[in-house]
Amino acid sequence: MKIAQFFNDDTGQLSSMRLIFILWGVGVFGVWGAVSIMTKTLSAIPIGAVEIMGMCLASKVVQSFAEK
Repeated sequence: MKIAQFFNDDTGQLSSMRLIFILWGVGVFGVWGAVSIMTKTLSAIPIGAVEIMGMCLASKVVQSFAEK
């Protein structure tokens, strides 16, 4: 499977929800990893970031049910 195919839904259209979820996840974990490396301690991920990631995931689940 190619990376570009991952961002397409079942009908072949680009899925913005998948893109948002991937970008948010990469951003959160990228910043968390950089902060942890720079401070040489295992930093906590802010609860607000976890809540937003949960909202992105929940909206993707609701969207998938709404499309059917």
